[in-house]
Amino acid sequence: MTTPPPGWYPDPAYPGAQRWWTGSSWSADTTMGASPAPPSSATGRTGIVVAVVLMVIGVGLVVPGLVFVARGFIDEVVLSPTMAVPGTRSFVLASGDYELYEAEGPGAIPALTLSVTGPDGASVPVYAPSGVATITRGGVQYGATVGFQAATAGDYTLTVQTGASAPPGRVIVAQSLTSVLRSLAGWAVAVVVGMVSGVAGIVVLVVSIVRYRRARSLRARLGPSVVA
Repeated sequence: MTTPPPGWYPDPAYPGAQRWWTGSSWSADTTMGASPAPPSSATGRTGIVVAVVLMVIGVGLVVPGLVFVARGFIDEVVLSPTMAVPGTRSFVLASGDYELYEAEGPGAIPALTLSVTGPDGASVPVYAPSGVATITRGGVQYGATVGFQAATAGDYTLTVQTGASAPPGRVIVAQSLTSVLRSLAGWAVAVVVGMVSGVAGIVVLVVSIVRYRRARSLRARLGPSVVA
C-alpha cells in the first residue's frame, strides 16, 4: 500500500474535520471544513512587478532631474558671463533676478554704478542686493553689489561706470541664487518624488520577495489539498 504524501486529509476520528498527515503519522493539527487552500504566490509576483515599476519611475525622475539641476546651476552661476568695466555690453538673458559681482578685497572697484536698458529700450530699475551672495572664481571671491530684474527674456544692455581713479576691471553678471533655485524648483521636486518612488519600490520588492518565497514554501509543504 502506498503511503500518502504530507497534506490535509479527512480526520478518521472526527468526520467533517481535516487533520494534517506528516507522511508517516497523524499530527495534532486539525481544521474544520474543507482543506485550507495553499497560499498563492501570485500576490508576491504582482508586488514584484509593482516594485519594478516604482523603481523605474524613480530612476526616470531622479537621473534627468539631477542632470538639469546640476546643468542649471553650472550654466547660471559657475559659467556666468563677465564684462569689462567701465564699459557697456549687451546680454541675452532669461527672465529672473540678476546681480553684478565685483572682486572683494584689494580688487574691489570703487564707486561702481550700473544702468540697464531692457529689450523694449526702457530703463530697468536697479537695487542693492538684500543678502550677502558671493561667487569664487579663479581663487578670487566676488560679492554681489547691485542687482536688477529681467521681467522678460531678451536683450539687456548693461552700462557700468566706476570712479575716475578706478583701474579697469571685470565683473560677473549672474542670476541670483534665489532666482536660480526658483527656476530649478520643478526639477528639484521631481528628484525628491523620484527618490521617494525608488525607496518605496525597494521596500515593496523586499516584502514581495519574502511573500513569494513563503507562499512557495507553504505550497510545497501542504502538497495536495485532499486525497480521497
